[in-house]
Amino acid sequence: MHRGNIQRSSLYPHRPPIIIFHPVFQAFLSRLAKPFKSTDYSRDDFRVADALLHKAAQYYPSKADRRFALGHLFTHFLGSGVLGGAMLDRGGHTLESDGSLPVICGLYDVVELGRWVMCKILTVMSNGVGLGDCDPMEKCEKIYALLELLRQVSCMPAFLIAISGPSISISGATYLDGVVSGRLLRCFPMVPPTASRKVQAGYPSSRDQHVGQLVHILRVLRQCLDELDVYYSQLKQPLDSPLLPAPHFQTFTPPNSGPVQLRYLERIDPRALFLAEASGGSLKQQPTTCIVKFTTQYGKAAHELMLSLDVAAPLLHCSWEPSVGMWVVITEFLEEPEGATPSAEGLERLRKALVMLHEKGLVFGDLRAPNVMLDKDGHPRLIDFDWSGVDGEAQYPGSLNVDAGFPEGVKRCDFITAEHDRIMLKKYEESFEKAE
Repeated sequence: MHRGNIQRSSLYPHRPPIIIFHPVFQAFLSRLAKPFKSTDYSRDDFRVADALLHKAAQYYPSKADRRFALGHLFTHFLGSGVLGGAMLDRGGHTLESDGSLPVICGLYDVVELGRWVMCKILTVMSNGVGLGDCDPMEKCEKIYALLELLRQVSCMPAFLIAISGPSISISGATYLDGVVSGRLLRCFPMVPPTASRKVQAGYPSSRDQHVGQLVHILRVLRQCLDELDVYYSQLKQPLDSPLLPAPHFQTFTPPNSGPVQLRYLERIDPRALFLAEASGGSLKQQPTTCIVKFTTQYGKAAHELMLSLDVAAPLLHCSWEPSVGMWVVITEFLEEPEGATPSAEGLERLRKALVMLHEKGLVFGDLRAPNVMLDKDGHPRLIDFDWSGVDGEAQYPGSLNVDAGFPEGVKRCDFITAEHDRIMLKKYEESFEKAE
């Protein structure tokens, strides 16, 4: 089974987002973005957070002094040990941490070491921005490597806190083919910024409102940590799952149908693209092999139009899913016969469909050969509508490789036009003429 290699140095577009593998990370983001009032939290929370801002802004001779000054205040919100500073002994591997919260893992027996090895949060601190040598990901890897049984069952979700002087950032981490992390909160200042916005009703000053924001962040994090306690305690060895860890999105309900279950078979590349089987609901008795794609943007209208004209991959599901914070696009699996070439009838059908797409004011965006599948009769079907959108409004990404066969003169971040689609279709047709 090919899964692709995930490197810690890889760019964000080429590694899977952590939110598709466990719901706790999207829950954190959703709750953090939800409006709140000062009355939602206790007065003790506000007093402790206020003290935290005071102490975080002070100078400390060493990291140990800073950790000692702030530790009990973070404990109020997150639990004892979150900033306790400890040497973690994990099966002969010693890990220096500025804080951690262990979690009981129900996958292991009460007498096994693995029951107590996993941490739901790791904290790394420096005494100031740019000071110290702390790499939370490297330290997580050392722990994860010891838990082979757990890695076969779970993506091992955990939170990482990095405290750099008077600022705090929060990341999520999972283990796939290696450690994959994603930033959830970027450098929240524990020194209030200069007031520049209207103060929300109920707060006496902008500083007090900033205290409220810190309370909200830490309480949302604590809620998610409590949910990880439940998750790990209830872990069991699954009976049948070819791909572990797998995305947590495993059920969808098509129109006029009952729920359809997904069984993930393989991760097709290092990004968020999976081979799966769909069964149940209105589908046939035999499982339907499909492709499940998680993406931040998708041209649903363009895909549905081209599908109605029989030049796109059949859609089983296409919807923005709040539980993962992304589009989930499920299409029937298409396998192109070796040496396939487009038929004259198929090309004419694609030309006409493209004209109709443009008449609707839409563009396809990336009409290169890898995004055109041919069936046994030589009929082309488009399979990737990530860049599709309104003509002259949809744009090429900033990471575009301009030398990868796009129309001459196209630059990164340019608007995509109908003319570009026509040029790309002509190039596609000419590639087969040259092969002959």
